[in-house]
Amino acid sequence: MDATVLAPIGIIMVAVVVAVGGIALARAWGYRVGGRRFDSHADFVDSVASWTGLAGGPRELGWFGSLADVVFEGRLATGRSARIRYVAHVHSTGKSAYTTFTVHMGVSADRTAQLEVSLENVFSRLGEWLGLLAKVPTGKQAFDRRYRVTSVDGVRTRNALGRGLDSLIHCIFSSFGAERLAAGRGWLEATMQAASLDPHHYREALALLDEAAQAMERTPLRVRVLGGERRALRDASGATRCAYCHGGITGDEDALVACAQCRTVLHEDCWNEAARCPTLGCPSTVVERPGSRSDLARRTVT
Repeated sequence: MDATVLAPIGIIMVAVVVAVGGIALARAWGYRVGGRRFDSHADFVDSVASWTGLAGGPRELGWFGSLADVVFEGRLATGRSARIRYVAHVHSTGKSAYTTFTVHMGVSADRTAQLEVSLENVFSRLGEWLGLLAKVPTGKQAFDRRYRVTSVDGVRTRNALGRGLDSLIHCIFSSFGAERLAAGRGWLEATMQAASLDPHHYREALALLDEAAQAMERTPLRVRVLGGERRALRDASGATRCAYCHGGITGDEDALVACAQCRTVLHEDCWNEAARCPTLGCPSTVVERPGSRSDLARRTVT
C-alpha cells in the first residue's frame, strides 16, 4: 500500500489508542473532590445530596463546565436553610496557570448578625501592631492568638463570643480547615479549600454552622409587661437570656424593656447601663418601655 495512504491511517490509529487510553485512565482515576473518588460527576452530586439532604446540580457538565457550576440548596433537619457552592480561583506562575476551588458552606442566620473571622498570620499581626488593622479581642489568649475577629461593633461581638460562639468558631476552623467565617445579610458562611475537605464531612460542617447560627439568633418570647411577643437571645440549651448581662429571663419579669428597632428583650437596668441595644448588628438607641408603645412611631433612631 502506498505510504501516503498508510501515514494518515497510522495517525488515526494512534489517535484512537490515545483516546481509548485516556478514557480508561479517566475511569480508573474517577472524579475526585476533597480527596474522595467518585465514579463520575453525577455520582459526586448524588452522593453529596444524599449525605447532606440538600438538592444539588447540575448532574451533567458541558464541555466547559466545572465545579464552580455546582450548587446544593435546601433545608437541614432543624429547618434552617442551607447552601453549598464552589468558587474557582485561577493562579498563574508566569509560564503556566492552574485552577483551584474553594467550597462555601452557608446557613441562614439572624439578619442583625455581622462579623468576620479569619486566621491570624504574620501580615495581620503586623497590621494590628501598626494600628492599621482593627480586631475584636475576646480576652481569651489562645483564641485571640489564632483568630482575627472583625465587626462593626466590638462590644456586642465580644458579648456574642462570650455566649459560647468562640468555641463553635474554633471547631469550624480546626475540624474542617475553614479559612474564613462571615455573618451578614442573613447568612453565616464558612470558606474552605475544596481539595482539602472530604465531601462526606459536609453534613458535619453544616451542623456546626447551624449551631453557631443558633448562638447568634433571637427567638420569639412573650413579654407580659410589653403586652406581646418580642425577640430574645438564647443560649446553647435553648434558654432565653438578657441580651446584655446574659441572665436568664422568662418574659414574666416586671423590669423588662425591648429595643424599639430589633425588638430584642433585656433587663431595664441593663438598658440603662448600656444606653443602646446590645444586639450584634443593631444600631438602635431607642428603647420600648411598658406603656410607651404608642409614641414609638414619633421617635427616631440615631
